[in-house]
Amino acid sequence: MKRDDIAIDEGFRAAAVHGFYPLVLDDAGRAGIRFADPKRDAIADLLTDPTLLPDAEISLRVFPSTRELHGYEAAAAEFGGNSVAVIAGPSGRDGALALVLRYDRERELGLGVNDSIKLIAPQDKATQDLGRDLARGWMVQKEFQAKRSADAAFMQGWAPVADLLDQNSVFTQRSDSGSGALSFRYSRGNLTEVWEGSVRRVPEGLLIAAHPRIRTRRDDDLNARLRAEAESRGYVFDENDVASRTVPALDLQEVERLKDAVGTLSLLELGFNREQKSRDDLGVILGDRENAQILDRIARGCPVAHSSSDRPMQMSPRSGKLHTVAWSRVTVLFKAGLIKPLYWTLQWEGRPTFVSLKTAVFGLTPSGKLAVAGERRAAAVDLPRDKAIAQYWNGYSVPDGFEFQFDGDSFKGIADPAQLEALGECVDEVLTVTNWKSKPTAPAQLAIVAAGVSCGRVRLEDQEFQLETSPAPRI
Repeated sequence: MKRDDIAIDEGFRAAAVHGFYPLVLDDAGRAGIRFADPKRDAIADLLTDPTLLPDAEISLRVFPSTRELHGYEAAAAEFGGNSVAVIAGPSGRDGALALVLRYDRERELGLGVNDSIKLIAPQDKATQDLGRDLARGWMVQKEFQAKRSADAAFMQGWAPVADLLDQNSVFTQRSDSGSGALSFRYSRGNLTEVWEGSVRRVPEGLLIAAHPRIRTRRDDDLNARLRAEAESRGYVFDENDVASRTVPALDLQEVERLKDAVGTLSLLELGFNREQKSRDDLGVILGDRENAQILDRIARGCPVAHSSSDRPMQMSPRSGKLHTVAWSRVTVLFKAGLIKPLYWTLQWEGRPTFVSLKTAVFGLTPSGKLAVAGERRAAAVDLPRDKAIAQYWNGYSVPDGFEFQFDGDSFKGIADPAQLEALGECVDEVLTVTNWKSKPTAPAQLAIVAAGVSCGRVRLEDQEFQLETSPAPRI
């Protein structure tokens, strides 16, 4: 609710002196009255009877700021002595209130409190705004106090259950839904593994329901696996990702069962959400016709050849013709974890990175092979690992045991022997009219040689390409 929309209580309106703020009696104070405190004073305590006012001239003063109010207080204390009392009141961005009592003068008699207290205030918009802000502030405090009291009474009614949960790191509070349920939150220390839930009273005892903070759409098979895991722990998992269980009463054993179920389900759901994202990402990338064609050629034994001096090239497995490949698409497929460098040379010495490649041959990753083979669900499981390896090529720190190694076995993709034999015939024809280089630098040459490795016409040995078969190429 916006602050401007807060309804002002009629009791406050009736008691607010000149529309600004109400007063209450204060037997402990020197003046005998003070400004009301919304945290401890009820509407019934507000002063509306003028006969209860102290025997002194009383004025309500509005100051432009608290600084000016404090200056007035200091002057009154120095020059007024015991005959003047200044009671500072609430303040806002448009000013501050104070009651001034003059004991050397008589109180004005009036039918109401407003008639008995003079108002000394600037007649401007700031004064009007101050009155509205103070009234809204009063109501906000009252609503807060009412909610705090209701929450305390509610938690008192749930004290045995709440205490047991809180003592075992399942933190409770009053539900905001107004359903009378006790809300809880449980985390094993990771913000991505937080589950919230509720405990409500039902005729059979207590219904414990837990659900994750973050929900996402998942395929039916992933939801089925999550439901099966919940049921194996005694919880029913519904289509809204809510795991629930009815128990006669809550004890320590049941709390531990809840923590075990929620902790396990949170990890599983986190993994399934990542797997679902991988599936969705694969669907977007493979749904692009040009991406699919590039991957299909790689799968048939024609990797993508890259050179820092020219555009990437790829040989056709059917005709032997060379196709230009957009570098932007190579980058997309690489970052997606579907292709990786199988062979490379660097522009400068040091650790290989994506930007330091002088020449490179890109082939399928394990998840890329599965995706092209139509096994997208299996590919989605491996995709995060291959994406992580792509990050190593982007300069991220590598884990112990990881090495940047050539992968001659992946040149052939997932082509079967018949496909490789047909590709070999294309390579033979091209090699007869191609100048041979053991370390080709032009993308066209490198693409042909890479296809030759796939079908066994060329072998990769000691970071160089060597011919395996005749006919010998033209020198």
